[in-house]
Amino acid sequence: IYDGEFRAVAYPEADMLGKDLTSFKYIKGRSVVQAMREEAMSYGQAFATYRWKGVDVNTAMTKYGLFVQFEDWDWTVAFVGEIEDIEREMELQLAEMIQVLNQSIPQIRLAGSGYVFIFDDKGDVIIRPEHVDRQLGKAENQLTGELLLDELRTAAQEGDVSPVLFSLETGEKTPVLMQAYATYFKGLDWFIVVVVSPEGIQVPARLLVTRQASILGGILLVGLLLGFIL
Repeated sequence: IYDGEFRAVAYPEADMLGKDLTSFKYIKGRSVVQAMREEAMSYGQAFATYRWKGVDVNTAMTKYGLFVQFEDWDWTVAFVGEIEDIEREMELQLAEMIQVLNQSIPQIRLAGSGYVFIFDDKGDVIIRPEHVDRQLGKAENQLTGELLLDELRTAAQEGDVSPVLFSLETGEKTPVLMQAYATYFKGLDWFIVVVVSPEGIQVPARLLVTRQASILGGILLVGLLLGFIL
């Protein structure tokens, strides 16, 4: 809380009480407390993200704040949090979600030998069945000479619903031909891939398989939203 002269009325650090807070600036050099007070006086409240020293440390940290004007006492009340705290919480929730998905998605079997895996935009395979090689991110499609994940990424980002045909180096004399359908889950920057063998899928079922990745993407979205709500 600070008053009309921008002095701290209430602050997490006792030695800041009564001190002028105008030294905390935006990137463009404007005082945070001055700008937020003016906006709060005009609109009732204001919101901003900015750099400000952390509590009990001198290091500047990225913060977010909701500023509300309390006119009776000419105070501006700021509800402040640290972006780093939100990021850490999101990382924990994401790790928990990946753990749950790693227990469920590898159990999915499609068209006999079909399976589902997920990789991120960095090319890291984050969810996969045990029989799928960890080095899939570096695997080359023997049919095209291109990295398989690059082909899947391009198909998903372009919204191409046709299958990506591929064959991987397995050491076997007879190559195994597979086809994959990929969709892009923008919320997490993930690519969800459904893999089936051409002979293991009937023609009428092809349309169903092309929709599997989208369905899984919807499930992930709902799961993520529920995680934040709960």
